[in-house]
Amino acid sequence: MPSRTKGCLSRIRSTSPSLVAALLMSLLLASCESSGDLLWTVWGPLSETEGSSSEVTYSWGGSFGVNGLAHRQEVLSPDSTSRDFLELVLVSGSSPVTCSIYTDYLAELQEIQQYIDAVRDDAALSPPASAEWFEYVCQEINGAALRAFGGDGSYRAVHALLLVDSATTPPAVFPPRKTVSPVTGDLTERFFGAETFAESLLGNEPQQPEWTYVSRTYERSKHGAGVLPISGDEGWTDEDTDPAEACTQQLAKFIQEETEPFHTYPDTASMALQAATHRYYHQYTSQQTMPLGANRGLVSHGLVLPRWQDAATSGEDLGMTLIGRASRGPASMPYERMVLTTQDDSLPALPCEQLSPYLPVVWPELFEDR
Repeated sequence: MPSRTKGCLSRIRSTSPSLVAALLMSLLLASCESSGDLLWTVWGPLSETEGSSSEVTYSWGGSFGVNGLAHRQEVLSPDSTSRDFLELVLVSGSSPVTCSIYTDYLAELQEIQQYIDAVRDDAALSPPASAEWFEYVCQEINGAALRAFGGDGSYRAVHALLLVDSATTPPAVFPPRKTVSPVTGDLTERFFGAETFAESLLGNEPQQPEWTYVSRTYERSKHGAGVLPISGDEGWTDEDTDPAEACTQQLAKFIQEETEPFHTYPDTASMALQAATHRYYHQYTSQQTMPLGANRGLVSHGLVLPRWQDAATSGEDLGMTLIGRASRGPASMPYERMVLTTQDDSLPALPCEQLSPYLPVVWPELFEDR
């Protein structure tokens, strides 16, 4: 039985027998999908030639249903200046993921992170052995995922953080935030997040337009599970890590990389959320439009949200095409990037101000001293 169907069944296990047949029929018809609002996946690398449909190397993957959420928050910087952000979140689970379900999940992850921080900081009080607290942390993460998302606890969540400080006139499209070279001095690779909102990252030249976004996509499964392109060469998936099954190994790797970094990641302070998922980090290209296959035409590269002021209060429809850079995949993984797109369509994002306390869980680098 598919995991999403099992997840739906787990929610009706206490239903009276007289209703079981009708409910099972509903499940067969609807499969308890997250939502009728679909995000489509495209897998690359992609051509970075602006406006060109030639020599594009990517493949269409599958789609998944999502529920859209939105909130707005002012963030104080270490120098006491403030920045105004709008966050859009698209969540997919075995059954619909509401605002309260997702914020409850993030609240649990926040508590688990606080435990991790306390154990690691409190060396004077003889903290438990690594193996012991690793197991505890991963057990708590798994429980939180099962409660929130049903099924086997797998989910996807797209977080897009929009800078709206100077967007007094609603833009038609929020483009991706520019980044510097991902290659660092010691030849490790750098992944990007909300720290790119610091103008110092790009030097003294302000970014134009000022209203831009960064994105991060979480995936509690092997990379692209269920939505990868159909291909004759998928042996690499056997080598891929499943966060739900390898949480303790991931925790050990993260701690090792604090002293022996393999790559540089912006969100290392959210170890609990990292251990629970794979991540696709923010990817910038200069393309303003992207060709998405034969006979599909060009779509805007970015977030289409003309009435962004309404998203956090009354809701708004969102169109999007954004790129995420896959991280921590096996060396044989053929896809460096995942594109998420609504194509020419849009989907609703509903207000969810309860997300605001958990912005540091997803974007810890936004709150760190720079």
